[in-house]
Amino acid sequence: MKQAVLISGSFYIVQSVEDEGRYYALGAIEAQNNKNCVEFNTFFEDEAVLGSEPEFFECKDLLNFLKKEASPETLNLRFRGSEFVDYESRFNDFMNTPELKKAVLYKSYNSETDFPDLNAYLWAMKSLIEKTKDLNGYLFGFYDRKNKRALLGFSPEVLYQKNEDKHLIHAVAGTQEKNKFKPWTEKLLSEHKMVEEGIQKRLNPIKVEFSEVKTIEYGRLVHLKSVGSITADVAEKELLKLHPTSAVGTLPHKHYKTFELGPEPRGFFGGYVKVKSQTKSFAVVLIRGVEFREKRARVCVGGGVIKNS
Repeated sequence: MKQAVLISGSFYIVQSVEDEGRYYALGAIEAQNNKNCVEFNTFFEDEAVLGSEPEFFECKDLLNFLKKEASPETLNLRFRGSEFVDYESRFNDFMNTPELKKAVLYKSYNSETDFPDLNAYLWAMKSLIEKTKDLNGYLFGFYDRKNKRALLGFSPEVLYQKNEDKHLIHAVAGTQEKNKFKPWTEKLLSEHKMVEEGIQKRLNPIKVEFSEVKTIEYGRLVHLKSVGSITADVAEKELLKLHPTSAVGTLPHKHYKTFELGPEPRGFFGGYVKVKSQTKSFAVVLIRGVEFREKRARVCVGGGVIKNS
């Protein structure tokens, strides 16, 4: 990675799903489609940032580079929460719609701030890599100074993973604090089962075989997780039908554009970043991150609701 590239102020970074301790990185965001690309999609797929010809970088090499390029400037973010808009009536709509099995309630927190200086963003990225390099999950981010857009986060959820003859799909649902862990309730177990069923239904008639459900640690939180495998050859466009995942969307899937339990458009929250080369591809769900636009920073949090919530 060349110094001039990052100084130009546009780049992306995505942690590899398959190669532990490695990152895809590129120093130029280009609005073009390419066989080798990185693509950031919002929840409703209404915009994307594309980069061509991603390269691999080892974690230690990337950190060494960032230590030289980044300075410890603070972002001075103070978030205030938005209220759930007409939540009670929307929740009643959900409860009174027999076809709907699950929806996601989400809330945004906003901070008025100048668009972050490149040094501040790089410092935040370096700090996040150092804090998460031994944790389960996947770092993602992009910085576009020209259009004053940026994103940085660390996600526990993979939309899909495709590598020649192997296709893996991660089903993640249920959340608890690790230091307050209790046996999983029937509500959380059934919610995870719904996520698995939602995956299978969207990919029918393709058969998905799921592994045993396990409790997986992601930093201070734990989740229920199983991994679905597909042995048949599947086109990438079929795998992208999994967006949005049942963990961040609705069941049935067809309602996700019309049934929202939240205060405003989601933006990148719940969207995905896709990395594609000529032999493999994967996509990570964009949750647990901060999004910068012009003079505003925003984070979103969400949780699933089912009929017995």
